[in-house]
Amino acid sequence: MSMLTTLCLSFLSTLTGVANHWDLVAKDPAVQPKPDEVLPRGDLVVRYPNGSFLVVKCNEQVARELYFTREDIRYTMVQRRGIYRTISLTGTLLLMLGVIFLANATKALQLAWAVIYVLLNAAYWSFAALPKRYHWDLDCYKVTEIGIERPNFNDNRFTDALFKAVLFAQGADWARIGEAAAPRTKIWDDWLDLAEVEALSCGESKSGEYQDLKWPNRVEFSGEIQPFPKNWQPHPAWKALYDKSRANNEVVVEKQSANFGRCGSDVSFSAKAGAVSAEKVYVSD
Repeated sequence: MSMLTTLCLSFLSTLTGVANHWDLVAKDPAVQPKPDEVLPRGDLVVRYPNGSFLVVKCNEQVARELYFTREDIRYTMVQRRGIYRTISLTGTLLLMLGVIFLANATKALQLAWAVIYVLLNAAYWSFAALPKRYHWDLDCYKVTEIGIERPNFNDNRFTDALFKAVLFAQGADWARIGEAAAPRTKIWDDWLDLAEVEALSCGESKSGEYQDLKWPNRVEFSGEIQPFPKNWQPHPAWKALYDKSRANNEVVVEKQSANFGRCGSDVSFSAKAGAVSAEKVYVSD
C-alpha cells in the first residue's frame, strides 16, 4: 500500500507542476535600441506610504521594463481550459487514492510519511523565504547604490526625507506632479524652490567613503556618495518660511490627507531616502 501511495502522490506532484508552470510575459515589451542609439533619461522617484522615497536613475528602457510595463503570466504547458480541468480532476483522484492507500499502510510507514511531508514543507518554506536575488535573475542589469554624505545634524522629519529625494533627483519638479509629494501651499512651494537650489549647488554624486560612527576603523559605505549642503538644514528653512508667512498672516490652515496632517505643519516622520542608479547591460547568448 505504501508503494501505491508513493506512486499516486508522485504523479500528483508532477501533474500539478505541469499544469501550473508559467512564464512572465510583458504586455508592452520594450523595443531593443540600436547599439549606437542614445536613450533618453528615465529617472523616477518612488514614494512609499510611510514617508520614504526611492530615487532610481536609469535610462528610459530600464524604467519601462522595471516599473511601467504591464506584466502577465502565460501557462507554458497547458493553455486550454478543458485540459487544465481534466488535469485538476486527475490530480484530485490521485490525492484521494493516495490517502486511502496510506490509511491501509502500517503505523511505521504512516509515521515515516508524516515526517517526510513535514520536512518537505519546511524546505519549501525555507526556499520561499530566501532573499529576492535568489528568485530573480537580474544579471542583465548593473545596479549601483548611491549613498549620501552624513549631515551635521540628526533629524528624521518629513522635510529631511523629502530633501534627500530632491538632492538625489537633482530637482524638485517631480514633487509637484500628480499626487504631490508635499502639500500644495505657498510655504511648501517656496521651500521646494530653496531645496532645489541647494540640491543643484551640491552637484552630482562622487566616489568616496565614510567611516562608521561606532567603529572608527570600519568603512560604513564605499562607492558613489551624494554631497550634502554644509550650511543649510531642511527643517529650519521650512520653519523660517512658516514663521515669515505667519507673521504676514499668510498661513491658511486646511485639512490635507492623513499623510501630512495640516498643510501648515511639518509632520514628524521616521523616514529615509535612498537612491539607486541602474544601467542596462546587454548580455550575449
